[in-house]
Amino acid sequence: MNPTIAYIMKKPANREVDRLVIPGMMPVVMNDEKREPRLALVVEGIEVFEIPGWEEFYSVSKCGRVWSHERRVRSRGGTRLKRGRWLRPSTAGDGYLMVVLCRSPEQVTRYIHRVVARMFLGETPEGMEIDHIDRDRANGSLSNLRYVTSSQNKMNSKLRKDNASGAKGVCWNKNSQKWMAYVKREGVGIHLGYFEDKGDAIRARDEAARKVHGEFAVLNNQ
Repeated sequence: MNPTIAYIMKKPANREVDRLVIPGMMPVVMNDEKREPRLALVVEGIEVFEIPGWEEFYSVSKCGRVWSHERRVRSRGGTRLKRGRWLRPSTAGDGYLMVVLCRSPEQVTRYIHRVVARMFLGETPEGMEIDHIDRDRANGSLSNLRYVTSSQNKMNSKLRKDNASGAKGVCWNKNSQKWMAYVKREGVGIHLGYFEDKGDAIRARDEAARKVHGEFAVLNNQ
């Protein structure tokens, strides 16, 4: 069954004046004003916005779904109509979702969360990174993305796979034969003390994390 599509009337853009498009790359905005995302279609009730540099080919929604526009493509003996469809993303080795964008003879891979963040949040500020608020790298929706510092991004992270204690900021100290609690701020460890009981160490760490990390604190009971 074909998806329900609502077409949006658009004013022509003077792309030669306000943007420089380099094949296979996102456009560079030449004026000082932030370019608002341009609505392309409404597909199955979902608004999709033109991906800069790929306007006639691909659009993306605020929930991170990429739509491939209906268009004519080359085939044996001439051309054929390629119907519009949602792209099926693949998962990179680092856990982020990505899609392949194609237009002859180009074929480039784009991380979905980077496309969404750049379009709706603007260019990444110098010295900042994209953070997934719920710590799920596969969730590239706009509501789950924000620009943060590298330190803040590390605060809002999952438990490392090589963590032996099963708790963030808690480890077994062989010398004291006790549980040691700590938090990090700007890459520097803050020692919170040694504890006979692991639960006490976890509570001390989480209480300190609330104060030091604020809204970026990830607690062990979450």
